Amino acid sequence: MPVQSMQAVAEHQLFKAATPLIATALIGSVTWLFVTVIELDKKIHVLEDQVVGMEKDLLTGYSKIEKLRDKLTDIRIEHSGIKSKIENTSGDPRPENNFHRER
Repeated sequence: MPVQSMQAVAEHQLFKAATPLIATALIGSVTWLFVTVIELDKKIHVLEDQVVGMEKDLLTGYSKIEKLRDKLTDIRIEHSGIKSKIENTSGDPRPENNFHRER
């Protein structure tokens, strides 16, 4: 009996008319999903490349900031007079002025 009911469904006019439409809609939607995923994948790769470029720029900026900090520290040391105190290792409070070389 199930075979006869399946034959009746297969021979029905609505089934014959709707089958190609349903198949077309299914194939179209799967194709659209596939194309959408491929486009998003390409966009992700472009964004990743941009992020890598931004990271390089940030690292360059950080190295420049460190150089500026070092220069600023050196300027502060020279301005405060600590540099002459650091260079004078003889214990004599006067500036060295070739003190060690004259001995």
